[in-house]
Amino acid sequence: MRYLASNPGPSIPVAPLIYADPAPQRGTHPYSIWGFVEGKLLQDLFKTLPDAELVDIAGACGRVAASLASHRFPSCGEFGESLFIVEPYGAPSQFVPDVVHNALFGSLAGERLGVPLRDALWTAVARTAPLLSEIDGRYALVHADYKRSNILLQRSAATWSVSAVLDWEFACAGPPLIDVGLFLRAGKALPAGFRDAFVAGYRHAGGELPAEWLRLSRLVDLVSQMTFLNDPRDRPRLITETTGVVKETVRMLT
Repeated sequence: MRYLASNPGPSIPVAPLIYADPAPQRGTHPYSIWGFVEGKLLQDLFKTLPDAELVDIAGACGRVAASLASHRFPSCGEFGESLFIVEPYGAPSQFVPDVVHNALFGSLAGERLGVPLRDALWTAVARTAPLLSEIDGRYALVHADYKRSNILLQRSAATWSVSAVLDWEFACAGPPLIDVGLFLRAGKALPAGFRDAFVAGYRHAGGELPAEWLRLSRLVDLVSQMTFLNDPRDRPRLITETTGVVKETVRMLT
């Protein structure tokens, strides 16, 4: 938050950080205190707004995602103090297929998907992974949880705008397509025109998307899907939802 407050560039709406104790110095757990921000979560607006308004909101969310991508970093990995990279991920063309393969054939993910879907997914990933070389070396600030439950919106007259992007604990340096893929993960369940409006807003705000951006975004989003599938907890609803995303991803990559 200090970086965003002091770094020039496109504005990214966030809640004001009042106090943070990451060490911690007081108590036994790290904690932070944030200022209140007016707004409604996008996940709640999906239940009440007509599709036309949701499409307008998608454009606003695309513009904010492009602002994130404007903050560049020289390498890809997890942040440490002062946003130095303390755990490098390596190039996406290497770590994405590695993560997927290890999850499918050495952990719970493959078991939960079942052999036919596991093998179909790996075949699709192995065939399309070379496309990832196009995003190697292009790293930026990634929220890594840019989804409807973390985006607050406000309406002024007839216009919706993002009032805050919440929950930054997964933020890292990486390919901006991580946030794009996550935001558009629902695929066919999104309102008609939603994806196009997000992309238009993203590009209008200066965001760059490669020619194969849709398939590439689904490839990098598989890292999150494998994390969900490898969760040792018994979470049947999450597994069912994730399996549906994986099936849709296989269709898009094939």
